[in-house]
Amino acid sequence: MMQRRKRTGWTRATVVLSTAILFCVLFGSTAAAAPSDETGINFALSPPYGDSYYQWRTQVTYVSLMPQDSGTVMYQWDSNLGPWTEYEGRILAPEGKHHLHMSLLTQEGVESAQVYEVKIDYDAPVRDVASIGVTPQEAQSGSSGVTVFAEVIPWAGATVQRLGGADRYETSALISGSNFDTADTVIIATGYTFADALSASGLAGCLEAPVLLTRPDGLPSGIRTEITRLRASSAVVVGGQLSVGAEVERQLTGMGLTVKRIGGVDRYETASLIGQEVLTYGLNWGRVFIARGDGYADALALGPLAFGAQAPLLLVKPYEVPSFTRDLLGSGGFVGGAIAGGEVSIQPGVAAEIVSLVPGMERVAGATRYETAGAVASYGVNSGISDWEYIGIATGAGFPDALCGGAAAGNQGGIILLTPPDALPDPTESRITSNVGIVVGVDLFGGVNTVRDSVWDEILTLTR
Repeated sequence: MMQRRKRTGWTRATVVLSTAILFCVLFGSTAAAAPSDETGINFALSPPYGDSYYQWRTQVTYVSLMPQDSGTVMYQWDSNLGPWTEYEGRILAPEGKHHLHMSLLTQEGVESAQVYEVKIDYDAPVRDVASIGVTPQEAQSGSSGVTVFAEVIPWAGATVQRLGGADRYETSALISGSNFDTADTVIIATGYTFADALSASGLAGCLEAPVLLTRPDGLPSGIRTEITRLRASSAVVVGGQLSVGAEVERQLTGMGLTVKRIGGVDRYETASLIGQEVLTYGLNWGRVFIARGDGYADALALGPLAFGAQAPLLLVKPYEVPSFTRDLLGSGGFVGGAIAGGEVSIQPGVAAEIVSLVPGMERVAGATRYETAGAVASYGVNSGISDWEYIGIATGAGFPDALCGGAAAGNQGGIILLTPPDALPDPTESRITSNVGIVVGVDLFGGVNTVRDSVWDEILTLTR
């Protein structure tokens, strides 16, 4: 299976989005010992170790330089041609991936010339710093169109952030921007209805791609900006012309992307066609996932699992297995997987037919969509597809945010849980509290009109 990107060692953060470009970052940290270099300059980084999967530091980071011989220490970021700066105290590392060039000037000339790579991602900045007794420093963000304010709590726990924009399209871009560094391919689906995108997560996993939402008649500007940031070279449009019109294809092509469309006569054929595309990558380990196609909640919960397992997510009717689904199940070489939803969602006869085609299938369900989402998450962790380090939370009363959040959670190796707009349900709360020592990051998908601040406050309380 592919190597999934994970966030580890997050700093706890409370995030609120608005319309400026301002990061207030926590100033100050504890110095620590760092590697020694025998050519004349030792360096110390504070904090000493990268705290993400690829060793990016997400906390404010300082560099201290310590000459091993008498002389003057000079440094320069990213170029050894100058201008050089005399080192007079610890250096605040800039955001991004940079190379720090160091030289020690002695009476005999240049005694040493060293270079060290520093990778910084200040994505957990600070709000309300007076309450925790620190001094803020303002830093310019490389993003446009949003302001991120955060309250960093100076003790161990999960980072909690809200990813919610002015509408579903801005939220889609924010979810992608927070969870995907780059992507060669993007998956484009309509934001008007849920049917086509329900099955996109498995293909997104094969392509390591985000799912982005569009209007049927044109790409929203924020989605265009996100595609550019991702440096994507291709796009897969899911759904027919009524879902995503030809103008969207034209705009994608005009951005220099190669465009492929996958769409059938209905949602069941579209899901089957996407599943066939997934199987061409040969990475599903015989797994397949099934949910009803006339509702969205159960399929949304399966999204991260389909992404992580790089497996098809196929759709059925509550009382029938559509021919498109039956044909793929019968010929796909599947050995097992999960049927999400109880007997009201998928009737026993339908489940029995699925099991007759794939004997290793297991029904995973609860009495409500929230219990089912929790059960699916537990199944994913117990099956080794996902883990509890990352939890995405989205409303169960709507589909757009979780459509994009499923791919994001899958890319982080995590799961997604659902909530009503006003309060966390018991199945969601219990899974957070029972994994507090494991959870590293929680993303709340959607703005305050989708998931109220009361839910936000509950999540913060549970994860502190």
